[in-house]
Amino acid sequence: MTSAVTSNPPTRLRVQFSLATLLLCVIAAGACIGIGLSWREIEKLSRDVRGLREEAGYLDVSDPSRLWVRAINVGTDKSLHWRWRLYVPKAGRYCICCQFDKIDNTGFDPSRAQNVLCELPSEQVTLDVSIKYTERDGTRVPELRIVAPGVTKSLPSAWPLDRLAGMWRKQGILGQQSESFAPHQRVALLRAHAELFSGGAMDYPQMLGVLIWLEEDPAK
Repeated sequence: MTSAVTSNPPTRLRVQFSLATLLLCVIAAGACIGIGLSWREIEKLSRDVRGLREEAGYLDVSDPSRLWVRAINVGTDKSLHWRWRLYVPKAGRYCICCQFDKIDNTGFDPSRAQNVLCELPSEQVTLDVSIKYTERDGTRVPELRIVAPGVTKSLPSAWPLDRLAGMWRKQGILGQQSESFAPHQRVALLRAHAELFSGGAMDYPQMLGVLIWLEEDPAK
């Protein structure tokens, strides 16, 4: 006598979700998508803010006990216009020194400089320097124009700009990154040599050009 063996078909497991679980999954997925889109928007806004800060010449003062400065791009070299953003740790009288000849690659010669005194507050300020022509007794004379907090002054240069080729060999000009210096240190903002052609070769007559540096008022 044989007995028949019957086998039941395998049971398939079905994953079941409650309505509440489904709603939670949908909400979580929506939140993740929203966070991702928000981060992309935040990153874009951060780039825009960084660009605006660079355009405005924002100065990153990480140590307020030091003097900070950076150059700001205001055009091409041929425009003969320069701008800097400054921060001094202590408000007081400072000297903007301008030298037009006997400019070497390093160092300063205060005996050959024309000085402009200005009161600088202990906050970020802007300094503008440009070279312009002005008519004087029927002659075109190049002048260095300085615009600082509370001061606008023009200095006659000691060299004939109209004889120069308009080419400038710059050394030591500050870059567009924040740089710090000791409070009593002389800070060279711009060291540029004017060039002209003489006898088919480049010449630097009497090392003409412009050297601008910032220092505390030596008289105080």
